[in-house]
Amino acid sequence: MPQVPANPSEVDNAGTAIGAARRRLDEIDDHIIDLLRQRREVSRKIQRIRLGAGGARQDAVRETVVVERYRSALGAPGDALAAALLAICRG
Repeated sequence: MPQVPANPSEVDNAGTAIGAARRRLDEIDDHIIDLLRQRREVSRKIQRIRLGAGGARQDAVRETVVVERYRSALGAPGDALAAALLAICRG
């Protein structure tokens, strides 16, 4: 069934609400980006320490824990997010 066109005030209100929600998403994304940068720095510090002690750059066991944590929290898409996160944070 075709939808009845919204009246102009409903369209304006929707546009305003959408704009506000998108600005909030942008703020959240800014926080996520900042946190990712912080995580990358901590990860690189751990890598430097591990390499200095004769270890490997990557810790497969730890990476598995990270992937499982994201999968547990977010379901199957958490795997892809964890993989991207780990790629960003590797030195």
